[in-house]
Amino acid sequence: MLKSTAANRTLQIFNINTKQKVKSHENNENVVFWKWISESALGIVTDTSVFHWNINDTTSPPQKIFDRHATLAGSQIINYRTSADEKWMVLIGISGNTANPSAFKVKGAMQLYSRERGVSQPIEGHAAAFAEVKIEGNQHVTKLFTFAVRTGNGAKVRVFVAVSFFFGVNLGLVSCMLWRSTIRLPTLSLRRKPLTSTSHLRPQTTSP
Repeated sequence: MLKSTAANRTLQIFNINTKQKVKSHENNENVVFWKWISESALGIVTDTSVFHWNINDTTSPPQKIFDRHATLAGSQIINYRTSADEKWMVLIGISGNTANPSAFKVKGAMQLYSRERGVSQPIEGHAAAFAEVKIEGNQHVTKLFTFAVRTGNGAKVRVFVAVSFFFGVNLGLVSCMLWRSTIRLPTLSLRRKPLTSTSHLRPQTTSP
């Protein structure tokens, strides 16, 4: 059993069973968020970048995966997820919505990143997840990406299927599709007063 700790810039991984340190690293930036993304790797987020740190190699430092998008500047990072093959990543942050007081008080921002292409897509949202399903009659596994966004009028949950990778990013004048949407769930009408607690931002999901 392994335990990881992060105190500002000091990263350490311990083996609880043997009570020994597996590896450690002194980072150049403060760590603002971290979590296990697999049985052998940590996802580490700083103010500017996202790193992966593999424990199988006891001497290697964290590997930089991508830079944080400008839309996440000043946001509190609340989650980081990767697809099963670690080709897709999504970084999720929240911040106060001071620009529009009539809207939902907590603004969600996400950064969807393609490791193969090295580019990002900013998305408005509060929660996201990846999944893989085997559809009858389809030889290959279908990859899914789903995310939820809460607004002042209600909440939306959307599911996207990566049938064909039309990749694009909103960078300057360039704007095109990142994923092809083949499933779109209807808007969820919420009649109750909007909640401000972040614990209510994540929709129930059966994805791992």
